[in-house]
Amino acid sequence: MEFIQGWKEAFPEHAHRRWIIAAESYGGHYIPAWTGAILDHNDHAETAAQINLTGIAIGNGIVNETVQANSFAEFAERQSLIPPGAAPKSDGEARRLVESTLGYSPNFYDYRLKDIECCGCTSYNYSAWSHWFMREDVRKALNVCGTAGAAAFAGCAGGCVDLPSFDDKDSFDYSGALSRALQRGIRLSFYYGKQDTACNYVGGYKVATESLTWAGAAAFREAPLKPLMIGGANTGSWKQLGLLSWFEVEAAGHMVPLNNGAAALRAIESTWWPSGANEL
Repeated sequence: MEFIQGWKEAFPEHAHRRWIIAAESYGGHYIPAWTGAILDHNDHAETAAQINLTGIAIGNGIVNETVQANSFAEFAERQSLIPPGAAPKSDGEARRLVESTLGYSPNFYDYRLKDIECCGCTSYNYSAWSHWFMREDVRKALNVCGTAGAAAFAGCAGGCVDLPSFDDKDSFDYSGALSRALQRGIRLSFYYGKQDTACNYVGGYKVATESLTWAGAAAFREAPLKPLMIGGANTGSWKQLGLLSWFEVEAAGHMVPLNNGAAALRAIESTWWPSGANEL
């Protein structure tokens, strides 16, 4: 909240604008937490100091692990990555079946690709961009102080930081924060690349349809999915009811904006205006 308030003070010409917050992956935790903080702030702030949050977008997010846990086997069967009726007893067993079916060790974030092992790799090879952040001219342009960033981007870190026990015993109600946003009239959009095994769309759909409490929850759950038509081509499925939108995107893994930018844009756009149509 201090950052947002400071930003509004630094750029008063934009202070009146509506706010949309969006994130992917572990952002499924960050966005609900930020949403809760903004709503708490608004409950106690003068009107002029309130944050006009109007839209939220979460892509391939891990939002509610209680709901999303144990969804991988169902996901793998739907995507024909394991034999029908295989009924693996654990995610580990399901992943071994997927590897056997594909004939290679799949990328954790996009099963269409092979997993890569190297210095700076975490399924993808992140070393090029992580080392870019450590270039002296880049550090200078970003006003990086001292050795800040070295732990995350230097050597073989690949952008990862070891945070032991991070989020242990977390009791925050992430679904509850998103439900609260819907109840306050804030638009919410989920989008999931269907080829992602890290945060699969089956578990994400359960969050959108089973864990949110708002006036349209039952109707949204029963509403059918429609073809996601973009530029005359079917690129997945979607549905929208009132303030809530759901997009499951074909030809996309964990990074939907990189794999299918038009679909990601469509999902983000739904956070500030209702579509009324399924064609871009």
